[in-house]
Amino acid sequence: MINKSKKRRIILNASFVLVFAIFLVLLSGRVSAAEVCCEKIAGEEGPSSWCKEAEQSACDTDYGTSPSSCVLADFCTPGWCLLDDGWCDAGTSERSCEMGDWFDAIIPECQMGCCSNYENTEYTTRKTCEILTGSDNNFNPTATASGCAFFSQREGACVYSGGCTWATEERCLGSVPGNLGGIEFREGVYCTTQELED
Repeated sequence: MINKSKKRRIILNASFVLVFAIFLVLLSGRVSAAEVCCEKIAGEEGPSSWCKEAEQSACDTDYGTSPSSCVLADFCTPGWCLLDDGWCDAGTSERSCEMGDWFDAIIPECQMGCCSNYENTEYTTRKTCEILTGSDNNFNPTATASGCAFFSQREGACVYSGGCTWATEERCLGSVPGNLGGIEFREGVYCTTQELED
């Protein structure tokens, strides 16, 4: 005759085996529908079609797949894509950089700054500035995007409390950090203009 403690152990072991078997059945259903890392999603175009986790059937068969997360997949290592127009796309995979040159680290050409093309300024990459102006000398990497708007080479009256002088917009508005409103630039206007003398 089996004593009560042996009976209890047998029931406990049988319960454990049953729970474990149910867990394995549920897990096997998930594994078959598990997501993989697709280097490229089939039928999709654009930046969002690269390095996505999806069911394997969604992956483009001309590109790689990985059973691990895209963060760990070698083909999804993020880098910089320098496009022909000088713009840089950060965080792109090497094969997704189809219209440019790929680099695994930021390069000087991708540095953002203020590009001065005499009358106009634009916050852009060093390479785009070189394409626009034909020179690397018109690029200021220390300027901020908001500060760049003030740094043009347009000339006019630089009006300040107590006087007026002829200057470029860059020299006028850039002369006071943060320009708290005490200086005004008037493009194409001379200090001797009647409206400024009043």
